[in-house]
Amino acid sequence: MSKQTLDFYCMESKEQSQLENSQKGLQRLSKWMSHHQYDLSSVQIAFELTGMYGVRIRKLCEQEYIAHYSIPGLEIKKSMGISRGKNDALDSKRIAEYLQEKSYKLTADKNRNETIEQLKAMDSLREKLV
Repeated sequence: MSKQTLDFYCMESKEQSQLENSQKGLQRLSKWMSHHQYDLSSVQIAFELTGMYGVRIRKLCEQEYIAHYSIPGLEIKKSMGISRGKNDALDSKRIAEYLQEKSYKLTADKNRNETIEQLKAMDSLREKLV
């Protein structure tokens, strides 16, 4: 997940895809899930905790009632041990594998209060400006 792009890996279909980190990109993701006839109540989305870059995907998950997990990057890295290679496509596959392996002990993120999210965003902006 970055400012411009979202890299996805689907464990079931073994498909890797890159989308814009925008409303248009998330609409493509929704269409892709409906095209493959995935039951949204059984879909799980995991992503590395990257702050503001994950706001759009989190909102989509909350609106569509999709179980989602924001996982710290260090936690994912430690679970892999020593590994070679580093790129967004490979990272998306590793995050999907992490979710598959650890899903029994992970707790899905709860829907967030919109007002609290706005206050956090304003506080973050204030910190940058000060």
